[in-house]
Amino acid sequence: INMVTAQSEERFRSIGVIKTVGGLLYRVIQLFVTEAVLSLTLAVLLTFTCLTFTMNVSQQIFDIPLSASTIFNTENTTVFIVLILVLLLITGVIPGYIFGRKHITGLLKKQHSGNLHNRFRNGLLIFQFVVSITLIAGVLLLKKQSNYLQSVNLGYDKENVIYAYINDDISKNIDFFKNEMQQIHGVSEITFSSELITDKRQNWGRTLINKGESQQIYFTKFTVTPNFFSFFGIEFSEGKTFGKHSNKRQHLIINETAKKGFNIKNIDDARLETQKTEDGELI
Repeated sequence: INMVTAQSEERFRSIGVIKTVGGLLYRVIQLFVTEAVLSLTLAVLLTFTCLTFTMNVSQQIFDIPLSASTIFNTENTTVFIVLILVLLLITGVIPGYIFGRKHITGLLKKQHSGNLHNRFRNGLLIFQFVVSITLIAGVLLLKKQSNYLQSVNLGYDKENVIYAYINDDISKNIDFFKNEMQQIHGVSEITFSSELITDKRQNWGRTLINKGESQQIYFTKFTVTPNFFSFFGIEFSEGKTFGKHSNKRQHLIINETAKKGFNIKNIDDARLETQKTEDGELI
C-alpha cells in the first residue's frame, strides 16, 4: 500500500501514456494486478525464508515444538489466503480501476499531492512503526514470561508424576486398587485428591471464627489424603499434616496467602464454623 501511494504521482503520467496509445481499463487493471502479484510473491518468499531460519531459534526461546504442519494448519492457511486476496484487491484491482477511470488529460497534467494524501501516507507509516514496536515488545515479554515459568519455584515437585481419574467402582475398592498399583515396578507412592493441584473447581463460602470474632470468607477447597503433602514435597511453614481422623473432624490446611488475606495471626485461634465446636480446626 505504501508503494502504491508513494508512486501515485509518477503513475499518473505512465498510465496516461498507456491510455494515449489505446490501453483500455482492463489493461490498466491487469498491469496493477501483475505488479501486486509480483510484490506479494516476493513478500511470501521472504516470509517463508525467514520462517525457516527462525523456527529453530523460536523453539529454543519459547520451548515450544514448532513445525510447518503446526503453523500452516487449516485455520492459519485460510487466514493467510484471505489476507493475500485482500492485499491483492487493495494494491492491485482498486488502484488499477481508479487510475484506469481517469481521463487522459487529467493523467498527463502535473499532479500535486493533497493534504489528505500526505496524511494517509504518513498515518500508514506511523501505524507500521507502532505495529513493529508492539510485536517486538510482545516477543520480549513472551520470552520473559517463558523464562519465569521455567525457573519459578511452584512450591511442589511435579517431576515423574502421573495422574489419572478414577471411577465409582475404584472408589469403593480404593485400598485394593492402591495395593495393586503399588505392585507395579517404578511406582514409589500413590496419593489421592478430589482435584488436580492446580485446578479450582470447588468454591466455598464459610464462617471463620478468628479470636472469637466471626467473618464470612470465600476460598477454593479440595480434599486430599494425608500423604498428599509428602508426595509432592510440599513443606509446611507451620502446623502439621492431616491424620487418620482429620476427615471426621473436618480439619483444614490453608496456605500463607489465605492466612494473610483472612488476617489470621495464629492458626490455633481460628477455625471454621461447624455443628461441633471441636471440628473445623486449622491444623
